[in-house]
Amino acid sequence: MKRMGLCVPNSFTYNCLLDAISKGGDVGLTKLRLKEMCSYGWELDKYAYMPVLQCYCNAGKFENALVLVERIEDLNISLNEKTCFVLTHGFVRESRTDKAVQLLDKMKKMGFVMDTFDYGVLIEEFSRDKEIEKAIQLYEDMNVSGIHPDIKILSDLISCARDERDMIRIVEGRYESLDRKAWMLLYNSTLACPNTVSFGLVIDGLCPADWLEMALSLFRDMDHIGWKRSVLLYNNLVDSLSRSGRLDECYELLNEIKQSEFLLTHYTCNSIFGCLCRQGYDAGTLLLGICARGYCPDVVAYNIIINGLCKDKRALETQDFLDEMMDKGLTPSAVTYSSLIDGGLCKCGKPDDTLIYLHEMERKDMKPDPSIYIVLIDAFIKSLNPNKAYYLLKEVVHNESLQDLNSKIRPILKEAILSLSADPRTSSNVKILLEEDHLTTLCNYCEVG
Repeated sequence: MKRMGLCVPNSFTYNCLLDAISKGGDVGLTKLRLKEMCSYGWELDKYAYMPVLQCYCNAGKFENALVLVERIEDLNISLNEKTCFVLTHGFVRESRTDKAVQLLDKMKKMGFVMDTFDYGVLIEEFSRDKEIEKAIQLYEDMNVSGIHPDIKILSDLISCARDERDMIRIVEGRYESLDRKAWMLLYNSTLACPNTVSFGLVIDGLCPADWLEMALSLFRDMDHIGWKRSVLLYNNLVDSLSRSGRLDECYELLNEIKQSEFLLTHYTCNSIFGCLCRQGYDAGTLLLGICARGYCPDVVAYNIIINGLCKDKRALETQDFLDEMMDKGLTPSAVTYSSLIDGGLCKCGKPDDTLIYLHEMERKDMKPDPSIYIVLIDAFIKSLNPNKAYYLLKEVVHNESLQDLNSKIRPILKEAILSLSADPRTSSNVKILLEEDHLTTLCNYCEVG
């Protein structure tokens, strides 16, 4: 070629040639050109090996590809992302899922980004072979990686589920990521292969996902098919219906519970009670009514009343209910005190009364939310009592509660600090806290002045 005045091919020329040949999948011609390169004494690198690997894949010669992959790895040559994906899918088509899984693991270690399709082809193959453990393992890897399964993956998994334990692993904890098609699939699969656990799982998932009509329909189907319901299912449905304001259906289920073998629970009654309170019914009248029917309200029921009164700006009426629950031997919970402090008495301009409840929480080793302190600090400033406001501020910064504050409450605290720093009765103390670096996450020395 040189004597004829033509260019002499080099390794780059051959690499381009190999790349072109690989697209057609001509293994024989690829091997010939590779042999020629070796005869010239050129060292083969990844630019030579990758087209050959691609050629094997295009020609369906995955055993040859596998041998070449091992050789490439021995030479410490990294596979590129495109080749890895082609190989993975190729191994699956050749029913070499073991090799496909190995390659998938390597790809993850190399930092390649997997998608639903990459996992889907393997899960489909494992499901077809009834290897449910391997399929679910990949499914769980997907969820850990933040990759949401599509309807095809769910369909494949459900089709090979052996029992309710497999259904639990497939569905539990993934309710929020499922769309309507996925729920319809679960709904139909539950009717096709019914059992108590699968009914419960799907109904429990449909309730918080706002598919109440579907949940109620499936609940009714349980009765028609002859599967036993549970008090837990009744409670979850009553709670979801009450949150949606569907009282008539709540009472319908409540009557069913009374006529069944199940005992009415506090949870069931409290769900309906909460709904009635939210709809503006008088809490005291309701409480008297349910007591007359033999129902003994628990702490949750009283919390619902107290929280409702606070939200309705009737916090001064809460003391009667608090005294009543304590007279009945019920101990106020952290929720009780938080409702009184955060939602009630502070807004009524009675921070001194509220402070008593805060000390009661601390005395009972209940850890108040940091926002409770901030609400009180703000209330004392508004009631022109900066010294008590500063006392609480100092308590907050010294127990390191500031780092737990959410973005909504932080501006309120900042305003309180600036107000206290401007008040001659507390300004010097606030500056000391600043100098000790307790408040630097909220404001700086320049802002205080």
